[in-house]
Amino acid sequence: MTTVLSIAYPFAPVGPNLVGGAEQILWDLDQALVAAGHRSLVVACEGSKPAGQLFAVPLPCREMLDEADKEWCRHQFHRAVDRALASETVDIVHVHSMDLYGYDFPPGLPVLITLHLPIEWYASPAMERYKGRAQFCYVSTSQKRVGMKIFGDAPVIENGVELQPFHPESKRSDFALVMGRICPEKNAHSALEAGTKAHVRVVIGGQVYPYRAHQQYFEEKIEPHLEKSAHPANHEFVGPLSPERRHQLLVEAKCLLHPTLAPETSSLVAMEALAAGTPVIAYRSGALPEIVEDGVTGFLVNDVNEMAEAIGKVGAISSQACRQAAERRFSRVRMIERYFGLYQKVIQESRGPVQLSATRHRVLRSAEELSSFVPAWWRLWKRDPDASPFQSPAWLLPWWRQFGSEELCAVVIERGGEAIAFLPFYVFCDTARQKRQLLPLGVGTTDYLDGVFAPECSLEEIRQAIKILRSEAEHDEFCVPQLPEHSRLLEVLKQETGIRDQGTDGQRAFLSMSDGCSRMPAVTMADLPKKIRRNAMYYRNRAQRSASLELVQADESNWEEIFDALRRLHTLRWQTRGKDGVLVDERVVSWHREAVPELLKAGLLRLMALRLDDEVIAVLYSLIGREGLAERTQYFYITAYSPEHADFRPGTLLIAYAVEHAANEGVKTIDMLRGDEGYKQIWHMQKMPTWCLTQFDEASAAEHSVEASAA
Repeated sequence: MTTVLSIAYPFAPVGPNLVGGAEQILWDLDQALVAAGHRSLVVACEGSKPAGQLFAVPLPCREMLDEADKEWCRHQFHRAVDRALASETVDIVHVHSMDLYGYDFPPGLPVLITLHLPIEWYASPAMERYKGRAQFCYVSTSQKRVGMKIFGDAPVIENGVELQPFHPESKRSDFALVMGRICPEKNAHSALEAGTKAHVRVVIGGQVYPYRAHQQYFEEKIEPHLEKSAHPANHEFVGPLSPERRHQLLVEAKCLLHPTLAPETSSLVAMEALAAGTPVIAYRSGALPEIVEDGVTGFLVNDVNEMAEAIGKVGAISSQACRQAAERRFSRVRMIERYFGLYQKVIQESRGPVQLSATRHRVLRSAEELSSFVPAWWRLWKRDPDASPFQSPAWLLPWWRQFGSEELCAVVIERGGEAIAFLPFYVFCDTARQKRQLLPLGVGTTDYLDGVFAPECSLEEIRQAIKILRSEAEHDEFCVPQLPEHSRLLEVLKQETGIRDQGTDGQRAFLSMSDGCSRMPAVTMADLPKKIRRNAMYYRNRAQRSASLELVQADESNWEEIFDALRRLHTLRWQTRGKDGVLVDERVVSWHREAVPELLKAGLLRLMALRLDDEVIAVLYSLIGREGLAERTQYFYITAYSPEHADFRPGTLLIAYAVEHAANEGVKTIDMLRGDEGYKQIWHMQKMPTWCLTQFDEASAAEHSVEASAA
């Protein structure tokens, strides 16, 4: 059990119905700590309602504070922190306040300070004393850019919100929504003006605090728009909102308007809107360009006129795209996991290993259980920086439905209710050898195999997952081929066996290098190797003299046509060699027919056809790494071309076109996977090794030893 002392800004309450982002994040972490069985101590103002133990700071009785009031506040704050630290042993202090009133923490006590507010709002002398003493944390990349000069390099943990059930088919009402504090810097009256210009009703929800400037702003800037509107359905102010009412309005609104003038370091309301599938139209303030993807999840605008224009275009924004962005980046679970991981890191650096959160495991045994796990699988896959499309549900679930046995054994490790590790394996019965092999899903047809792991998943937790896997499945041999060099699963297996390079431990484990995969940089036609460029341009010009040449990318309307052409050309090519190609197998075809639309929907498919007039003369079936990766890779899985048009070198043309298309899309690396085809040498490919580790039971180990000696 870990004890965390959280320190709030002493003038804003912590509880379930909050306005301030810092208070909301503190409350979320407090709830999560208690739910996970840890101790949560909270220093916050009177009236706060944390799940853990409150050490209350009295509030001053007036709005404007003189020096005597400030000294009184400092004294009360110090007393509350003193009481909390004296109550029990604290493992880490997490500060959410903008001012610690010069408090001196005990030497050796780990301190984490999250910078929730704009960097310039922090009084440098007040925070200077904690530099080198505390771990700082930013909440957005834009905030970090500004803060580097003052607080230095530090991690960024984006805020997160609850992902409530999403119903994309829900009908939207014809009103725009504004939510937040009603004050000059939030600029809500500009949203009302934009709504009037766009002839759309605007609903405002939020608190008018009893500060003179806030009340004056409401009376002078907001009320006049409520009394008279150019639109028949007048704008409406609905006051403070409960969490239930907030969610209801977000689900019903056609869009969220966010014309803030403040240098926002984050925006929980924008994240909540995206989680509800609601587009966001926002000013380009602070971190909002990081949250709102212009033209995809909403629009970024500069003034009232642009906001009014954007309201008219909001119907073009996909509700599903908004939700997917929230799931990918802004989930509360993701944020909590990252903070828990940072707690553990800071504590470990101070005192040595501490296990912050208990984990639990479960084993998936059936296709139904595997299908039910798909949403969590996608979330985990999107968080794993090393996961390729070959570890995605879109690839492996259809594979399992065609090639799986009755003995699925897929291990899930969960922390805080969310998956942090996934090992999708099954037992294959080798009837010829009378052996039961424990193998990863996708084996035999997939060039990169691996588990799926959250960034905070430790090697020890991966080791535990392997132990559970092997104890839950009756098997003679445990074999994991095609592991990439950087695989954390490979690293753990090497540690377990003590084998660092090719070879055996002399008993029951054997590590070997699998077929390598061929890779090259993604470049435009002008940057291709000279011989390839010359050939590609020659045959392109030759083909274009006789007909029009076009590269076509598959979408929902044409993928079946292009896939059928792939199958036909691939089979024809192999038949000219007197062999059957892999696409003759109906199970393989059924697998891909199910996988292709799922990969397409996930943005992971690049199925391309080269057309000469209306005839397809070559097809490339490739997969692409997800957006947002620093080193995005495109994997060329199957190519096929027409032998009848061999004079035009359709294979060379197709690959040249596809490599250039990938480069223009921001892809860094082309991976042509396994195989020693001659053309890969012409394309100046580099081989990247993959690894196979096999562990045997005693009988299988003896057989393997005899076979190795005979060889």
